Amino acid sequence: MIFGLGVFFLVYFAEVTHVIDWSMVSVVVVQIVLILGFQIFLYILKPESQGLTQLARSMKGRLVDAQTKSWVSMLSFLTILIALLVVSTVLIIGAMLLPNYTMYSIWARFIELGHSSVLLLIVVIVIQVFIVRHFEAHESRIMAIRPLVRRAESIRKDVLDPFDDLMLQRYKKTQEQFEAEFLEIRKKFYAIVIYQIVNIDIFGMSPVFLVGPRLKYLLDDKVLNHFHD
Repeated sequence: MIFGLGVFFLVYFAEVTHVIDWSMVSVVVVQIVLILGFQIFLYILKPESQGLTQLARSMKGRLVDAQTKSWVSMLSFLTILIALLVVSTVLIIGAMLLPNYTMYSIWARFIELGHSSVLLLIVVIVIQVFIVRHFEAHESRIMAIRPLVRRAESIRKDVLDPFDDLMLQRYKKTQEQFEAEFLEIRKKFYAIVIYQIVNIDIFGMSPVFLVGPRLKYLLDDKVLNHFHD
């Protein structure tokens, strides 16, 4: 919705009022494509689900596999890796850095021609924030459900069930075995709960859910000692 409105007004100011030229329209359209591509890239990668870690492991496995085969396989792997890095770099630069420069250039052009309006700019920003916030609130709620479901399953499978088994068999184990297994269970528990779902809202409205660290564990040396290795 925001990009569609942006393109509409770009065409209007270029074709009807001639405030900006078509080269600037082309630059903005290219940036919109890059921003959408960057969002699609994040959607596919799923960083909130450790997608970067999974991608790194996949690339490591492909590298090992390519090394055991011919030089053609190695060359193919390097080509794919370079292409992935180039595409990622272009998307990151185009989506995160260039829009700021373009906005400054367009605004400077409006000021030069005497068409600038702070009130109009404020109205546009408020509308865009409202639109973005609406979709962020909706999508973040869906996103938050997935890690919560995984967390509940992980706590049951990796913490509660092993702890029950350990307590049932505690008399069959030595003190050292019991402490080692209990320490491992605690480590898995802290690895799960060190992250939390954070709720950010605007005066109680439009809540957006984010995945963030739980500071009371992150700043606790007793907890961090479980991950020193």
